[in-house]
Amino acid sequence: MNFLKAEELALRIRSNEVSSREYFLYLLLLALALSLTTTTHSIYYYANTIERFNLSKIDAISDVIYVFSALIGTSIVYATNKRGDDKDFIGRYTALGFPAINQTILLLLFLYTITAAFAAFSGSKSLEIMIESDNTTFINILLEDVFLNIYFYWKLNKCIKIASHSF
Repeated sequence: MNFLKAEELALRIRSNEVSSREYFLYLLLLALALSLTTTTHSIYYYANTIERFNLSKIDAISDVIYVFSALIGTSIVYATNKRGDDKDFIGRYTALGFPAINQTILLLLFLYTITAAFAAFSGSKSLEIMIESDNTTFINILLEDVFLNIYFYWKLNKCIKIASHSF
C-alpha cells in the first residue's frame, strides 16, 4: 500500500504489480477519506448554521466550484488515461486518488499551520475571525475549493500519465 507516494504507485500499476484486493482497499480508503472530509465540514457547517440558517452567496459559490472542479478534473484525468493505454480508468483513479487525497490533506494542514503561525506571531485576530465565522470567506474559497482541488486533480493526472504510459 502506498499512502503518500503516488508516483511509486503509478509505476507499480504500470508494471501490473497491484492486485485486485489492493485496488479494493484503495477504493475503501479513498471513500472513507472523502466521506470524513465532507462529513467533518458538513457537521461543522450544520452546527454553526442550524439556529440561524445564515447561508451566504459565498457558500453557494463554494459548493458550485467544488462540483464543477470535480467534473472538470475527472474529465481531464479520464482524457489523459484515454490518450495513454486506455485501460482500467476506475481502478487507477481510485488507487491513485488515495495517496493524492492524502497529499492534498497534508498540504491543507500545512497551509493552515502557516496561517495560524502567522496570525499568532503577528498578534492578528484574523485566525479567531476565521474560526468563529458563520460563513465561508473568499479566502477559504480560493484556498480550499480552488487551489486544493487543482492540486488534487493535477497530482492525480500526473500519476495517471505515469500509469497509462501517456507521457
